[in-house]
Amino acid sequence: MSLALDIASIYKVLVNDDALKSLMDIPITEKNNFGVLLDKYFLQTFISDKFTNDGCCRILMRNAMQSDTENDFVKWTPIIIEVYVPKNKDVQSGFQSKCFQITDRIQQLLHKKYVNSNKLYFISCYELISNSTNYRRIAQRFEFKKIYK
Repeated sequence: MSLALDIASIYKVLVNDDALKSLMDIPITEKNNFGVLLDKYFLQTFISDKFTNDGCCRILMRNAMQSDTENDFVKWTPIIIEVYVPKNKDVQSGFQSKCFQITDRIQQLLHKKYVNSNKLYFISCYELISNSTNYRRIAQRFEFKKIYK
């Protein structure tokens, strides 16, 4: 199994979830347009230079440095998923943060679930400084074990 296929499989889980797309306020006309979804809402990049002031919620995913296990052929492979929500859309009724609602949904979709034969584990969630003053940024770390021959 390849890392490219592993990441693509995680993207498929996220992109195909209607509840997640609703939380992200993706317009109905764009919810099934995978070209638009992958270009505008679900990005695979290390930097967030695509962010403008257009007011869209976005998910950015990347891998991070692997960590060792007791076995030389097995490594923990981390995936970082960052959620960006415009600050003017973040607080919902009842003081609930849209950003945390989206991260909660991602955890429900991925934690202890098998994706492409890999069991994903939620490790941590933390707020980061956003390079755009108009967005709130939350990062989540998931890991799975990968065998290298």
